[in-house]
Amino acid sequence: MTFSDCLLRHRWRLKYSQQEMTVRLSWLDDEFKDLSLVTYSRWERNVNMPSIKKILKILIFFKEDLLDFYINTPFKPSMIEEKAFNRFLAYYYYFNDYWALCSYGVHEHPVFTEHDENNPFTETGKIQGSLRKFIEISELYRKSPDEKITLQKRGVMKLLTCKSEQGELLTHTGWILFPDSKKAIITNSILNGGKEIIPIQKDLSVSTTEPSVMFMRPILHFSREWFDFVLNKIISTLLLNSNIKEIILPTRTIDSSKELLQFGFNVVKTECSAKNLKQNKQKGLELRIMRISSVDLLSNYGLNMWFKEYQHKKMMPST
Repeated sequence: MTFSDCLLRHRWRLKYSQQEMTVRLSWLDDEFKDLSLVTYSRWERNVNMPSIKKILKILIFFKEDLLDFYINTPFKPSMIEEKAFNRFLAYYYYFNDYWALCSYGVHEHPVFTEHDENNPFTETGKIQGSLRKFIEISELYRKSPDEKITLQKRGVMKLLTCKSEQGELLTHTGWILFPDSKKAIITNSILNGGKEIIPIQKDLSVSTTEPSVMFMRPILHFSREWFDFVLNKIISTLLLNSNIKEIILPTRTIDSSKELLQFGFNVVKTECSAKNLKQNKQKGLELRIMRISSVDLLSNYGLNMWFKEYQHKKMMPST
């Protein structure tokens, strides 16, 4: 189904005229406050198309299948957004190449796995070992292994793992879904070691209607293929769960936060009470909490083109 078909189908369902549909969309969001009847008519007749952001907001409003549209709709090109995404990708590819060369050695056939409530990652005690390649464990509050398993079984925590052929956990990443109402507590807690998050997590459950926040840890490096696998899972999750309104993640280096800023993230909070803060800044270190809305992330044309290409590769028969 094309976007124009979608508009027409929902207008008929609502028994609206084009003028009434234009007014209804103008109430939906500030993005549409200047929407004219002429412009709407052109959308419906497939003469031209709105931006990806506007299309996504309309599809979310109509509760359409975002994943199908995102893969199959030819969106309006944007060279600026494509270049921004390619810079972002090149930065993370560089660091994945570096870690693959310096920290892991040769692993010809690593196994990437997505864990969910039906297939939780139960070897959570090994996570600290894979983390030590990247950060000082003593800096973080450590959830118990049982707690991680419980959160996975509730569908609140998602873990993605990368193992060697022999079953060694090489690296991992993941996220936790929080109610949007708890966002301020989460961001403040991250800057103070994470202890305030624990009482909230005990009662977390998945809601398909309540607005939620995806709190991610940074994607720990291994290889380009691993980074692509993780990014695909993040985008697929956002497309399949339109109640996830934004993504929050911490960065520990100023350079990495700059790359995210150029891509569209913004800084929510920065470390303000850490020991040796001045010395850390001189070393290029500063804990920052970054955020981006799901729609803003998905609206990047370069990301959309990459995602379509990745899905195409997945469907190609292996040789």
